[in-house]
Amino acid sequence: MNSKGKRVQIEFEEETGKIFQKKPAKSRFKGKRANKKKLSLPQPKVIEFQAGEEVEVMLKEEGFEGSYYAAKILSKEDASQYKVEYKTLLKEDDSGPLEEVVGVHQLRPSPPPFPVSYFSLYELADVYESDGWWAGIINGKFQSDYFVYFPTTQEEIPYRFEQLRMHQDWSDGQWISSKEATDHIISISEPEGNTKQNRTRKIKNKA
Repeated sequence: MNSKGKRVQIEFEEETGKIFQKKPAKSRFKGKRANKKKLSLPQPKVIEFQAGEEVEVMLKEEGFEGSYYAAKILSKEDASQYKVEYKTLLKEDDSGPLEEVVGVHQLRPSPPPFPVSYFSLYELADVYESDGWWAGIINGKFQSDYFVYFPTTQEEIPYRFEQLRMHQDWSDGQWISSKEATDHIISISEPEGNTKQNRTRKIKNKA
């Protein structure tokens, strides 16, 4: 208590090392104790994979960041790791498919089929390159080739339609289509005044 007999709260601020006096919060409920509720943040869903299940593995090695490679679950090593066998990656001696223990955060189920007949400007798409899938942004079209821009390498490379698939993200136990992600990217990168109404839905051919 202070010299006037009133209760004072003292708190210690860890970041600055300062001790300061905290004024008590006033309750709008006179004569009643205000109920304090703790915030409960939603926990991300942890999916359990079974032996033999088809999955995709996100690689973390330098030069492969963000790419996904098809694999099969061999076994569960512990609560956070699985042993997988890749479909397109081989051992160093080429004696058979590469087997590796990966973290559960690197795994996702194989994306469901999502047939499309064309891709739109600025749409996210996956490109099949070097035996894996790499996410990029459709940046134009010339004849039958789509130009795909990769933000991680700042490259723009042409690909045939057959080498592309609709981009889908695995989030909290469900698939999210690239349409939502594309709208988000456009909204934060588009100059002011360049609204959806001013954009063409289908790609114009590059000159």
